[in-house]
Amino acid sequence: MLQQGMPENSELYCLIWQDLLFNSLLMHSAQVDSVEVSNNEIEQEIDRRLQYFMMQMRGSEEEFKKNFGKTVLEFKDEIRPLVKNNILARKMRGEITEKTDVTPKEVKAFFQSIPKDSLPVLEEEYKISQI
Repeated sequence: MLQQGMPENSELYCLIWQDLLFNSLLMHSAQVDSVEVSNNEIEQEIDRRLQYFMMQMRGSEEEFKKNFGKTVLEFKDEIRPLVKNNILARKMRGEITEKTDVTPKEVKAFFQSIPKDSLPVLEEEYKISQI
C-alpha cells in the first residue's frame, strides 16, 4: 500500500486490520462450507508470485536469496499456507457474490433510504471488540 502511494497513518493500519479480519472470516466460512483448494491451484499461484519476484531480480536466484534471506524452495514452503488461505478467501468471496446483481449506486441509495432514527446504535463495547 505504501508503494502505491498511500500515506502511512493510523487509517492505513485500520484498513490493513480490517482486510485481515475480513479475510479470516472468509477463510472460516470457506472451511465451514467445505470449499476446497487443489494443490495445483496453490502451486500455480506460488509460481505466479515467484515469477513476479524473480522478474524484479532479473531471474537471479542469488539476488533472490540476498533480498529474501532464503532460497526459492524455502520461500515456496513458507508462503504455501498463506497462498492457500488467500485462495480459500477469494473462492468464498466469489461464492457469496456470484449471484449478486447490485450496483454500488443501488447500495448507496438503499442505505440512504433508511431513516436515521431507525439505525441501531452500537455500543462502544462492540466497537472495541472488533479491534
